[in-house]
Amino acid sequence: MASVNYASDVCIGDAIIKQCFDSYRKLRNTARYLLGSLHDYDPEVNAVPYDELPSLDRYLLAVLDDFVNEANKEYDEYSFSRVYSLLQQFAVSDLSNFYLDIAKDRLYISSASEFRRRSCQTVMAKVLEAYAAVMAPILPHMAEDIWSNLPYAAPTKSIFQSGWPGASTEGKGISDAEKAEWLALRALRDVANKALEEARNEKAIGASLEAKLYIHTDDPVLSAAVGKLEVGAANGVDDLRYILLTSGVEVVASADEVTAAGTLATGVDEALKLTVGLAKADGVKCDRCWHFSTDVSPRDDESEKYPGTCARCVSALEAMDFPAVTKFFPTPAKDEEAAAAA
Repeated sequence: MASVNYASDVCIGDAIIKQCFDSYRKLRNTARYLLGSLHDYDPEVNAVPYDELPSLDRYLLAVLDDFVNEANKEYDEYSFSRVYSLLQQFAVSDLSNFYLDIAKDRLYISSASEFRRRSCQTVMAKVLEAYAAVMAPILPHMAEDIWSNLPYAAPTKSIFQSGWPGASTEGKGISDAEKAEWLALRALRDVANKALEEARNEKAIGASLEAKLYIHTDDPVLSAAVGKLEVGAANGVDDLRYILLTSGVEVVASADEVTAAGTLATGVDEALKLTVGLAKADGVKCDRCWHFSTDVSPRDDESEKYPGTCARCVSALEAMDFPAVTKFFPTPAKDEEAAAAA
């Protein structure tokens, strides 16, 4: 009943029940992903202070606070169906299609205790606790399941003893200008994703990491946002390549340059005064992170500790004290020699 407006007649049928089940499953799967990604996280040891978080993380926490505040307002007005819609929107639009989509690289490629991974887990823990608290009044069993399966010591025995979540931004938050810049970047992602989908449909690329993105915009807000996200950012997070899920990004001076360079696909957004273009990524594919890079070591170089990997992956593997790998993919000639010897 929480998913419908009880102030009017409630319809029921197989299609409506299926839709409700699909929505419920999406909420549950989002919680499962968050729980699984926090399996080795201890807030007492691994939490990153708010002031040290990357810009992306601070923006997501601002989105989280807006979500919690709006849900609180709707609960005060007994608009349970609106809270259910807010949960869906937050899980799908803000988490699955945006933050968690970007976070996969940080979670899977970084070494266990690397800053970019721990900062992501810090945010995910705050998100998970607030997410469970917001759903608790209308989905009590799921909320209690989440709380009882936290991989670290829960603040209280039950979710219903924890109270309403406080500000995740610790009373600091980000400015309205920064929020506007991130909204512009999310719109840029939408345009870039359409171009990537077009290139995939034309069989020009497979994964988005096979592409390099060229960007030109005359929009002052988007231009400022793009300028702050340098390629090769020191924190390994506020980097346009990772935000846009391509192996390379280049901001150029004119739309004509984008059109000339974007040999695979192009996209235009008049509202953002934006032109994007796709080309094949520079370099060679890393066997571990799948990013294309010019610093990938040769696969058949036996002098390399981790052949076929980029410098970033080598650093992560060394931090984890990963055993040396003689080769990832044997050459065809050696395969033939081995077969003949057998």
